Amino acid sequence: MKAKVSKPNRGERMAKQQVVSVGDIHEVEAIRLNDDGEGVVSIHGFTVFVPGLLPEEQGRIEISSTGKSFARGHLLQRMSVSNRRVVAPCPVFDTCGGCQLQHVSYQDQLLHKQQTVQGALRGVGKFETARSDGGVTLEANSGANSDVGSDVGSDAESSNADSGGAGLYTPDRDCHRDCNITEAGMDAGVFENASDVIQVRPVLGMETPWRYRNHVQVPIQFDGKGNYKMGFYAPESHTLVPADVCLLEPAEMEQTARRVAAYAAENMGDAARHIHHLILRYSFSMNEVMVVLSVGKPISLQHHAENLRLLPYVASVAVTVQPNLGGGSVWGPKVELLAGKSVLTERLKGVEYRISPRSFFQVNPVQTQVLYQQVEQAVKIEAGTRVLDAYCGTGTIALWLAKAGAEVTGIESIEAAVDDARLNAKLNHIHNVRFVCGKVEKELPRLVNQGHNFDIVVVDPPRKGLDRRVVDTLLNEKPEKIVYVSCNPSTLARDLRIFHEGGYRIGSVQPVDMFPQTSHVECVTALTYHP
Repeated sequence: MKAKVSKPNRGERMAKQQVVSVGDIHEVEAIRLNDDGEGVVSIHGFTVFVPGLLPEEQGRIEISSTGKSFARGHLLQRMSVSNRRVVAPCPVFDTCGGCQLQHVSYQDQLLHKQQTVQGALRGVGKFETARSDGGVTLEANSGANSDVGSDVGSDAESSNADSGGAGLYTPDRDCHRDCNITEAGMDAGVFENASDVIQVRPVLGMETPWRYRNHVQVPIQFDGKGNYKMGFYAPESHTLVPADVCLLEPAEMEQTARRVAAYAAENMGDAARHIHHLILRYSFSMNEVMVVLSVGKPISLQHHAENLRLLPYVASVAVTVQPNLGGGSVWGPKVELLAGKSVLTERLKGVEYRISPRSFFQVNPVQTQVLYQQVEQAVKIEAGTRVLDAYCGTGTIALWLAKAGAEVTGIESIEAAVDDARLNAKLNHIHNVRFVCGKVEKELPRLVNQGHNFDIVVVDPPRKGLDRRVVDTLLNEKPEKIVYVSCNPSTLARDLRIFHEGGYRIGSVQPVDMFPQTSHVECVTALTYHP
C-alpha cells in the first residue's frame, strides 16, 4: 500500500511562517545546496536559503527576507569550512550575480549538477533515476521528496531535508518553479504511475573551465565627464557591481570591453551617458570581437564607430536602441551596423558558421562540440534519414546532421538566425537542408498538415521547455526518435513525463557542463517510441 504523506494545513503553515523574522540572527548548518547553488538550512522545520554556505558548513546568518514557504539569509560569519570549498579567484564573486559555484571545487560542481538533474527527474518527472553503473540512487515517491510541487517549506520536506536523495549535494526540491507545474496538478495524479528508471550519466566537464564565453552583455554607466563604471549586476537586482575583469570571458573580450569603455569616456562626452550596455560577441576561430553599443536613445556614433573599429580584435561595431530596460532585454527592435563586418565566423568540426548580432549560438564553443557529438551519437544518422531540427538557431545541429547524410528541416523564429543558417548551408556546400522561419508551435503543425514526415526530431527549446502544441503534434505524429537538448532540467523532466505517458521510452540523460562556475547545466536525452 502506498503511504499517504500528510501536508500541513493552512494554520500549520501560518505558524511556520512566524518561525523566522527579518533581522533575526541564527547559528545554522547547511544540509545541501539548492538548484541555484545556495546553502539550504532548516530552522525549526522552516527552510532558509543562504548564499555562500556549503553543506556541512556552520555559520551565523541574519534573516534578510521571508516568504510563505521559505526565507533568505545573509551569511555574517562562516564558523567552519567544508573540504569541498575552494578560494574563488574572482574578486567580486561574493557580490556579482554571474557565477554561483566558484567557491566549490570543479569536481563537486559536476557532482552537484548531476544530482540537480536527478532531483528534477525525480521530483518533477516522478521517475526513478540510476547511477551510471545501474544502481538505483533515487526512488520515485519516497518520503523525502514526495511533496514536490507543494510549498518548499512543507513539513515533509523540512523533516527529511538531510535524508534520502543523492547525498550532500542533493538539489533543493523547488525545481518545479519554472515549469508551470502546480500542486493541484500533482494532486490530480497527472504524474502518477512512473515506472521506468532513467540513467543520469556523469556530467561531461571541461578540462579548463574558465574563459569559455563567446557572448556577454556588460552594464556600463558614464558620467559624461570622462569617468565610467562597468561590471555586472548583483543577484536579482540592477545594482551595478563594478568589475573590469570576468574570468568567464576570453581575455580578448575583456580587453576590448575596457578599451571601448575608455574610448567612449574620453571622446564621446555627454553622449556616452546614453550607452547602458556593451554587447560583445567573440569568435574563437578568428580571434575577432563584435561590439554592439546598446543605447537609450538614438545618438550620432558613425565617426566613433570607425575609430572603435581600429581597436585590437574589433571586427565590427553596431548599435541597437533600447530605451526601456524594464522589459528585461538590452536589445532594441533593430541592430544597425556602423563599421566593419556584418557577421562573425566560427568553425566547429569542419563547418563554418556566420553569426550575426542577434543570432542564437551556444556560448561555449568547446563544450558545444561535446554537446553536439552526444546529439550525433543519439541520432545515428543513415543516408536519407528525415530529420527535423526545431529551434535550430543558426543551423549548428542541422548542418552537422545534414553533413552526415540526413535530409534536414530546421525551424527558427528569429529571422536573422534563419538568414545566417541559409548562408551557412551555402558556404559549406550543404544542400540537403532547408530552413523555415517561424515559431515551432505554428510551423511544425503546418508542415505536418502539408504531408511532411520526420523519422527523427531534434528539439533544443528555451528554458521554458516545449510549447504544449509542439508536444501534442509530436505525440500525434509519433516520430521513431526524439532527441531533446535542454538547458533546464525541470522543464526537461516535465516534458519527458508527458512523452513517457505517450509511449516513448527514455534510456539515459547525458548532462554537459556548458556553463562552468554557474548553476546551469545542459542535457541531451534520446526518446524512442515504443507503443
